[in-house]
Amino acid sequence: MFPQVRIPVTVSVGIVFGNGEPLAFNSLYQKARTALFAAKADGRNCCMVYSQDMDKQALLDKTSFSGPMHLASIQENPVENILLKCLFFLTGSADFRKSMENTLKEIGRYYGADRAYVVELERETADLLELYEWKKEEERSIRTLDSTFLCPRSLSLPAGEQMRKLRYIENLDTFEEHDPQLCRYLRSIGVFSFFTSSLVEDGTLVGYIRIDNPRQNTGNISAIDGLLYFLTNELIKRRLQKRQEYLSYHDEMTGMLNRNSYKDYAESLKEEGLISLGVISLDINGLKEINRNHGNSYGDDIVRYIARILKEELSMFKIYRFTGDEFLALCENIAYDTFLSRAHKASDRLKDICSISMGTAWSDTDISLNSLSISADERRLIAKQNYYEEKQYGHKRKNAKILKGLLKALSQRRFLVYMQPKIDSRDGSLYGAEALVRYQDDTAGLVAPGKFIQYLENAGLIHHIDLFVFEEVCRVQAEWRQRGLPRIPVSLNFSRSTLLEENLIAQMDGIAGKYEADKSLIEIEITESLGEVERNTIAAIGSQIRQAGCRLSLDDFGSKYSNLSFLSALHFNTLKLDKGLANNLISNENARIIVKNILNLCRELEITVVAEGVEVYEQLEVLKRLECWYIQGYYYNKPLPVKEFEAIYMKKE
Repeated sequence: MFPQVRIPVTVSVGIVFGNGEPLAFNSLYQKARTALFAAKADGRNCCMVYSQDMDKQALLDKTSFSGPMHLASIQENPVENILLKCLFFLTGSADFRKSMENTLKEIGRYYGADRAYVVELERETADLLELYEWKKEEERSIRTLDSTFLCPRSLSLPAGEQMRKLRYIENLDTFEEHDPQLCRYLRSIGVFSFFTSSLVEDGTLVGYIRIDNPRQNTGNISAIDGLLYFLTNELIKRRLQKRQEYLSYHDEMTGMLNRNSYKDYAESLKEEGLISLGVISLDINGLKEINRNHGNSYGDDIVRYIARILKEELSMFKIYRFTGDEFLALCENIAYDTFLSRAHKASDRLKDICSISMGTAWSDTDISLNSLSISADERRLIAKQNYYEEKQYGHKRKNAKILKGLLKALSQRRFLVYMQPKIDSRDGSLYGAEALVRYQDDTAGLVAPGKFIQYLENAGLIHHIDLFVFEEVCRVQAEWRQRGLPRIPVSLNFSRSTLLEENLIAQMDGIAGKYEADKSLIEIEITESLGEVERNTIAAIGSQIRQAGCRLSLDDFGSKYSNLSFLSALHFNTLKLDKGLANNLISNENARIIVKNILNLCRELEITVVAEGVEVYEQLEVLKRLECWYIQGYYYNKPLPVKEFEAIYMKKE
């Protein structure tokens, strides 16, 4: 119940060695129990090794231990004592290297050797992986010597075959015929005799043990023979543990970091300490199709090749593989130009291999890994959608059924553009209008955008609606000009995904050119939710829209995403106060103070303010007292069909 309350526990252990004789389980069990009872009789924390005399109450071995176990010498059975000590060293410590060194020290001293060491090898290549060593103080470490002969590949075939077996080479002269070069090398480092044996896993060499210049007990190989089993098992177990630890944080196929590693990075990242952060989101287009047409092995080769190129081109980045075809790359404190250059170079190389979709995000202010990742993912998904649309007749085209229905509805003029007026409250004159889309359904009648916008956004098809509304605004503006009607600015809203499209400006220019529309009377509204996209991207998008000749408006200011730094990233022509602020103006003094200061700020920035969502006279009066003159909302009128809007507000000049 109480974790700080510690309960003392004692342990008694009874051990029996089989000595290679075939014994029934019951026989071994009874002997182990005999040793256990002897240990318990001797006191707390005691370990006993069974002997035949134990039945006569003559205890061969006993030892008390607290923490790591230390065994007293057993004169009658020293080999069992050595093996028992080595077993406890190998299994009783979290420090594997220290355990190996203590084990080698015991076996080396038993044989009176100068040096004992274990060489661990790569299973596949037999390359040197790790070296564990004990030596007498006056001897040189094998680490400081020529490592050429540590790998069996360097040995002649006869020598290698001989050394795979447990052997005691009492005199190097007897080994000369197998590998003269090795014998000369061993003599040069003062080795004239040695024990050697391989450590083998499922017939594959995974390492070997060598004991140099043994001077005692050389006629008894049982100690080293018994140790081989424990050494091999511990090396295999440790290798499996290291492999599991590695795979917990790395992708097995590519060696890249995985999602667990990303989560750890995200949790430990100190964003406030960064100068900048760049994020690249990437996936392989049509990987399932590649696997189906060419086989999984070919698809795996593509993934590995993509990973290799990413490692080469984005060497400064942390690169993660999340799923079969999805990658994420991050780089801290990288200049924007360098970031884009690296991303573009990687993209160019990757496109030579297969089709990919890539999205990027970078920021040096208000750095948020989560926001940047979301932004990069969005841009990647847009590129992905464009890829599917370009494969119009491919059976794997994303959301093909939805797109087909959408294009059909557009061609049948089921989507309609309504206009809601913006009024100058000082004299009631028309200041402008906002174009809003509606859907005409045969059964449900007129459907508000809240019923279908989110659906199309989720399907990645909202840009079709955005560009349809843009074209309708251009067409209506051209018609008003031809008819001599007043020329007023008309605003329309572009979604996040539409704004992030790389060829958006070219599409807008093409549509506006078709109608010879005056783009200075077209205002593109972007919502504050775009603030989740990094500042540099926002600035680039706004600059392109303004350079294309359109006006720029910040919609829904004062909603949950409000961020004043957003105003410094772009030069807006108009700011629209969110309906939520207008709702609180009558009863909330704080809301009035906030709106007053927003208005003062916008005057300094030469930004026109429009209050939207105004529905009652009291709201209008408060806004007029605050000198917010331009009003949009049901107080003046609801969104109207174009013809009705013209009849009420448009008089021929």
